[in-house]
Order: sequence, then C-alpha cells, then structure tokens
Amino acid sequence: MAVRAALKGLLWLMAAALGLGALGCAALFVQATRLPYNDQGHYFDGLVVHQAQAVGVYGGLALVMALLALALGWVARRLK
Repeated sequence: MAVRAALKGLLWLMAAALGLGALGCAALFVQATRLPYNDQGHYFDGLVVHQAQAVGVYGGLALVMALLALALGWVARRLK
C-alpha cells in the first residue's frame, strides 16, 4: 500500500514538473513569435537571436510536455 502511495505521489510530482516545463516553453513560444522578424530568417530582440525553426520547436515541446503531464495526471488519478 505504501509503494502505491509513493508511486502516486511521484506521478503527480512528474506531472507538475512537466506542466511547469510546458508553461515555460509556451511562454518562450509566445515571446519569440512577438519579436521582429528579418529577411535572414531570424527573430531578434536586440540581445538574443532566435532561428525561425526554434519557434516551432518551442511550441512543439510545450505541446508534448502538456500532453505528457495530462497523461501522467490521468494515470495518477486512476491509480487506486
């Protein structure tokens, strides 16, 4: 019984960590899409240069992390 409770707690912890990671990647995605875009395929904010492909990666990582967080939360909830 204690092992199951520990596993459930670990699953919730992992789901929370992935959820926070998803929020961070989503924030990077939104921030990068609001930056000015130049003809060379770069987003530039005066300090950091983001490649155009990186913006899609940020969005994809946010989506994958959010889906994994939801899946782990669902498994933790189903664990009795």
